[in-house]
Amino acid sequence: MDGGVRFISNTVDSTIYAALPAMSLDALSRGRVELGVGTGYQRGEFRALGVDFEERNTLFDEALRTLVAAWTGEPVTEKGEHFLAEGIASLPTPAQQPHPPIWLGGNSALTRRRVIDYGAGWLPLPNARASAHVLRSPALETLDDLAELLTDLRRRAEDAGKPAPDRVMYFLANATDDEGFRTHRETIARLPELGVDWVYVNGHGRTEKEALTWIERYQEAVLSRIPAA
Repeated sequence: MDGGVRFISNTVDSTIYAALPAMSLDALSRGRVELGVGTGYQRGEFRALGVDFEERNTLFDEALRTLVAAWTGEPVTEKGEHFLAEGIASLPTPAQQPHPPIWLGGNSALTRRRVIDYGAGWLPLPNARASAHVLRSPALETLDDLAELLTDLRRRAEDAGKPAPDRVMYFLANATDDEGFRTHRETIARLPELGVDWVYVNGHGRTEKEALTWIERYQEAVLSRIPAA
């Protein structure tokens, strides 16, 4: 851990539309783009977009496949459930080759399979046991839960004959007071032994001043106390 907080753009349910702007931004930023994506789980969001919730995994897989193909700059021909691409080339190609790093969010077995298939980073998400069945996603309440999922992820990589993922990010629960900051410090101290090297933190504040104040408190109470790698 280097004490920094890294932010990743998150595009949900419309991965294919992220191809061109992500390519352009990566080229303009000289290779500083990392793209985080996930299938989504809120049924209401799918209804609002007129998309069948039950199709989300099929749509996501074909979109992710097309996204990676588009990043090559070569003509792409792909027939999806609801789209057809015939010899479409997207330029400029990204600065990072073969493409910008991808992060996949979610806890499901399908997500873990995709992480391995694409050599992606993994962002498991907090999920209470009480809601795990409804969301159809494994519970993730503790670091012990995370350890079990990571063990499964590495086993799947070994079975597939592929390298174990080397980028794992943990979502830290909201912290707004000294107790929350202490919990963050203690959690971060345990993450390296699990193989987690990134953390995701939500900021706080209703105004710019409040947000900057929280950032300063977090720097002093948490980041400055993380031992150098």
